[in-house]
Amino acid sequence: PRTKNEIMSILGVIFRTAYHWEIIDRNPMEGVGKMHVDPEESGVFTIEELQTMFAGDHPWWSDSIKMCWMLAAFAGMRRGEIMALRWDRVDENIITVDQAIVDVKTFEIGPPKWGRTRRVPIPAILVHELHQLERHGDLVVMNEEGRLTANWWKRSFAAGMAEMKISPHDRKLKPHSFR
Repeated sequence: PRTKNEIMSILGVIFRTAYHWEIIDRNPMEGVGKMHVDPEESGVFTIEELQTMFAGDHPWWSDSIKMCWMLAAFAGMRRGEIMALRWDRVDENIITVDQAIVDVKTFEIGPPKWGRTRRVPIPAILVHELHQLERHGDLVVMNEEGRLTANWWKRSFAAGMAEMKISPHDRKLKPHSFR
């Protein structure tokens, strides 16, 4: 249904433009509604999987990428919030979420989703890992170039799942499953 709705949307634009340009007498897509789409629920990681993901010999490319997924799992942070998190927003056991990447292509920073600041208490394991993470600038999570890029999110997730021999498709696991 999602694919059909996208196709119908594209056809609607084409026919609406043709009608406005007076190429056709009427828009055949007028009055055609969208198909109902049930939202797909994300799968859930097991406790054992989470323990393996964040143990000493973790499946992630780097400790910084491991931290990214720990912030998603233990603090419930979104991708843009994680990418914009600065060290000065991390207290001993609280993270203040008041910024997010609003455009991943330009790395534009703005308010988080819903436009509200929130203070997130973090568990001891996350506090410990944050203390262990080497600081290479003002961003908490970054790559060799100094910040994470738009495509690293899905690539690092897929690589981590492959390393753990988890089939995300079979269990409907997505990056959002950490939240």
